[in-house]
Amino acid sequence: NGAPRNLYGEVLPSMFEDYEPALTVMPRIGVSFPVTDQALFFARYGITSQRPSSNSLVTIAGMTGTGGINNPMLQPEQTTEYELGFRQRLGARAALTISGFFRQIENLIQQREVRGSTPSVYTSYENVDFGTVKGAEFAFDLRRTNGVAASVNYTLSFAEGTGSGSGTTGTITWVDETPPNFISPLDFDQRHRYNVSVDYRLGK
Repeated sequence: NGAPRNLYGEVLPSMFEDYEPALTVMPRIGVSFPVTDQALFFARYGITSQRPSSNSLVTIAGMTGTGGINNPMLQPEQTTEYELGFRQRLGARAALTISGFFRQIENLIQQREVRGSTPSVYTSYENVDFGTVKGAEFAFDLRRTNGVAASVNYTLSFAEGTGSGSGTTGTITWVDETPPNFISPLDFDQRHRYNVSVDYRLGK
């Protein structure tokens, strides 16, 4: 992966390779169309990307005999999101919004043991994990009425994938076992989430 194979052995030019730049395109599209003068449908599609997190990078100065070796060829993590929803006005000052969403997370980073390398095996990071988040969101908004404005939001979501973080399989890699690759709930799976905001203001 372009890194020295062993800090205690001889470092040769053949152990390195040139980095290939990654091109990331992040389109975002949102549309809405009214059904009546009090209701509308909306849809959204977008791709976001981010460079690998800094805690998954190891510099030459930071490496130790038992630590991992940096992989500068890591690809950016990418999230593709879809959302479809409906918004209905309730009276003159309130509205209800119902939407469903799906997110596909790719190129998540995980520790892997590179076997068959010379002069010894070593641990590094690779883009081998993925995750999905799907759910529904319900929101109620009240414009200021008699001094009170309120916003209530409830989200039901399910987050599943093959790894929650870059160190999920650290122990398995350390004992020289093959990491499992199955889908399970992720650490950031937050099944029920509530947000309530109430703002009350006096007159002049």
